[in-house]
Amino acid sequence: FFQDIRIYDVSDVENPRRLQIPAEVEAHMRMLAQSIWLESKILYVLRTPSFGICHLHVIDVSDLGNLRVLASIDAAQSHTFRKQGDRIYIAFGNPQSFDAGLQVINVADPSKPFVEATYGPLSSYLETGISVAVYGNAIYALRSEKFTYRSWIQVHDRRDLAAAPIVVDLPQWANSMAVGANLLFITQGAVGVEVF
Repeated sequence: FFQDIRIYDVSDVENPRRLQIPAEVEAHMRMLAQSIWLESKILYVLRTPSFGICHLHVIDVSDLGNLRVLASIDAAQSHTFRKQGDRIYIAFGNPQSFDAGLQVINVADPSKPFVEATYGPLSSYLETGISVAVYGNAIYALRSEKFTYRSWIQVHDRRDLAAAPIVVDLPQWANSMAVGANLLFITQGAVGVEVF
């Protein structure tokens, strides 16, 4: 239940070796680590230390003997995020009120991330963010309700995050999605993979 992040040296694939993490860095990597993204020796960790707001931690892993936390910022509660360019996109939602949204965090300077935009109210602990994908000027946020198994996609315009998204209802609970070549692939329970 309490997930943390572990780092392994896999230079010898047959004998992976777990690396020790300094206590001051480990504190930012344990307790409900939801999702991670590694790019250019910077590790982004989305973590929920308790019910409510998540935290996004930015960790420099360029020197494994000297890991450093560059920054931490409050973020919308979700289980997943996507990084593209200088921005992190977090899909979030509240199944009790059917509100769902998207938060964009600018990480152009990894040591000074800031919330650039938020569409929709921040979620309660009943978050429904399943997946987020970015393609061209569109941001696709896949949402699913935990108790009714209703799913939908919100399509946001990257150029105008204040604009209301296009909402597309799906016939079944959705698990994940991928987008590319002007096609959107969605896994949906017994339906299998749907292509839009």
